[in-house]
Amino acid sequence: MSDPDFQAPVNPLPAAVTLLFLAMAGVEAGLFLAEAGIIGGPGAVGWRLALIRDYGFSGDLFDWMVANGRFPLTEVTRVLSYSFIHLGFTHAIFALVLLLALGKMVAEAMGQAAFLIVFFVSGVSGAVLYALVLNDPVWLVGAYPNVYGLIGAYSFVMWRRLASMG
Repeated sequence: MSDPDFQAPVNPLPAAVTLLFLAMAGVEAGLFLAEAGIIGGPGAVGWRLALIRDYGFSGDLFDWMVANGRFPLTEVTRVLSYSFIHLGFTHAIFALVLLLALGKMVAEAMGQAAFLIVFFVSGVSGAVLYALVLNDPVWLVGAYPNVYGLIGAYSFVMWRRLASMG
């Protein structure tokens, strides 16, 4: 028997949002535990820097690929992987909270496939524009370009909804 007045303590999330959240939170949880010395031993302190080096996006590396006309798959995948690595716990928490809030709204309004397309296209576009527009040697990491794309998608949905009301 179910209680008709029962309300879940947490709003249900679309599966695509949940999976992306778990992937990012899992990486950050592992790094947090490693930095606290709970897992990985003494060498785990450098895991975050190693992940940034191996999976972060470098504008200089992108410039080298364009200049030489060579696009190794391991380097091209950085335009996707940098979104799952953050500079620290607080950096990750803010990105995850924004992902949950905006991701839920966009996925419910536009659908989960559209949510995933917006999320990944925003991340790839952000990385490519970062490399083309800026000549910055700083590595790009974090889900903020992706979240900014979700802000744009939600703004578009709200604009269309208001336009339909006149």
